[in-house]
Amino acid sequence: MILDVGCGDHPAGDVNVDLKHIGNWVKNFVQASIYLLPFRDGAFETVRCSNVLEHKGINVRKAVCELLRVCYYMLVVTVPSFLALRLHPRVHKDHARLFTGRQLKQLFSNYHHDLTVAHSSFIFNFPPLFYVPFRYTITVWKEKR
Repeated sequence: MILDVGCGDHPAGDVNVDLKHIGNWVKNFVQASIYLLPFRDGAFETVRCSNVLEHKGINVRKAVCELLRVCYYMLVVTVPSFLALRLHPRVHKDHARLFTGRQLKQLFSNYHHDLTVAHSSFIFNFPPLFYVPFRYTITVWKEKR
């Protein structure tokens, strides 16, 4: 099963969590904090968290610990890139953190010896001048026990 934490208006999980009530149209919706997810340890094969960790008021380390706690095997985290937000600052005024791919990977690499961390970027092209990483995605695999 897939848990989507911080689903907002675009739920993508079998179970969808957000701090704010989204509406009755979201299937399997649970209103909860990213710091206190109401699920047992390792309850979800895959946990997805997209466009959450960069927001104001988020304690990134505490949030990551809770995401890893409810994850059994794979955690996928996506954040807007540092450069994309610098190029379009008016779009995301509620963002407190700007991550580089290296910073995001380092954040997860510091947690457990039983994690495998892979990094990728979605590239946005401004032809013909340069390429800008638009989003960073980190996929973390936990060693199955």
